[in-house]
Amino acid sequence: MIGEKTMKAMIIEDYCDSPDFKCVDMEIPHKLEKNEVLVRMEAASVNPIDYKMRNGKMKMMKRLTFPAVLGRDGSGVVEKIGSSVKNFKVGDSVAGFFAKNHGTYAEYAVFEEDEIVTYPKDVMTPEEASAFPLVGCTVLEMMRKHPLVGEVLDREAESSFKTNVISEPRKDVKNLKVLVVGASGGTGQVACIIAKQFLSRYFNVKVYAVCSEKNAELVRKVGADVVIDYNKTSAKAGAHTTHSKGGLADSMKSICQVIRDEHHDDYVDLVLDCVGGYYYYNDVHQHFDCRRAENGVVYSTISAPNPNDYELTFGSLLNMGSYIATNKLRSLSSSSPSFYQIFVKKNTRDLHLLMNNIVTRENAHKNLPLLQYPLSNLKEAHLQMESQRTVGKIILNIAKRMK
Repeated sequence: MIGEKTMKAMIIEDYCDSPDFKCVDMEIPHKLEKNEVLVRMEAASVNPIDYKMRNGKMKMMKRLTFPAVLGRDGSGVVEKIGSSVKNFKVGDSVAGFFAKNHGTYAEYAVFEEDEIVTYPKDVMTPEEASAFPLVGCTVLEMMRKHPLVGEVLDREAESSFKTNVISEPRKDVKNLKVLVVGASGGTGQVACIIAKQFLSRYFNVKVYAVCSEKNAELVRKVGADVVIDYNKTSAKAGAHTTHSKGGLADSMKSICQVIRDEHHDDYVDLVLDCVGGYYYYNDVHQHFDCRRAENGVVYSTISAPNPNDYELTFGSLLNMGSYIATNKLRSLSSSSPSFYQIFVKKNTRDLHLLMNNIVTRENAHKNLPLLQYPLSNLKEAHLQMESQRTVGKIILNIAKRMK
């Protein structure tokens, strides 16, 4: 509460391979800049970027100052506002994410005003609200690269932000075929939800989803029309392989060959790659007829190739840059998919649209599985995230005072 001077926070004191978090008392940051908002955190989510920051593999891109409180997104209640803040008042339920900073693994966090939005607390729990900001805005940024989808997103995000209303569904719409790679993970499931819950208002959407067979029903529940088990394709060899002659490619079809030969689609309009690696872009490039797509095939990925999460070094960054540049050059040909490497950025309008007019419609957010831990069990939550076997989102419950 506002009279308190200290808060519990989970810190690391140096980069660490093992999630060696310590629970400490820290001063609550009551002194705010004029555009800042102090939020009493109720829940936070755990994302892959968190453990990569913790173990130092991302330090070439962003170095931590120790002791460090990690965590990129979450939800809570406004406790105090800066002098120029106009859109919030004390007591508002809010959710958001840090575009560049971190600090949600604590009982209080300070956000800039344009990093958070209110959400309908009568519809969503704090834990549910904390699951969507970072991954949801990432997916919207991935989708925006398709020109027709981008036009819709820009229009509806502006309307949502200004009036909290979006356009009614349209009847005479174009087809939009979407391929979601890594569909059973948190980002992939949110991609399926947004495609079916939002894009289907403005397009005739068909969602192809790639995951393992054991997660097929779950992925169908969040919006997939067709689920492809990657273990029954040459993708089984791994995302950092290529579908070329030799190995599994001689005996098994690729993902895109399955879509083409068994589902009779020669292309999709939009690929949302939530896994990364070499395989999927090369598969689309080799086996889809990109020229048949009215606006070309758009390929958005959140992860450039970095096999086995190797530490980012000058050499690996050069390799990634070369890969991105090569695919950008390929994109100049109408026979190749347009390639986009996505880095999520602050977008208040997208965040408002997401939290108030997409995932809460028809209770779509209820379909996303949440694996919840108390903040004091942060080590277990990180180990679960690092296992890369999580289905849905990992959530930290911060509402109960830590001992």
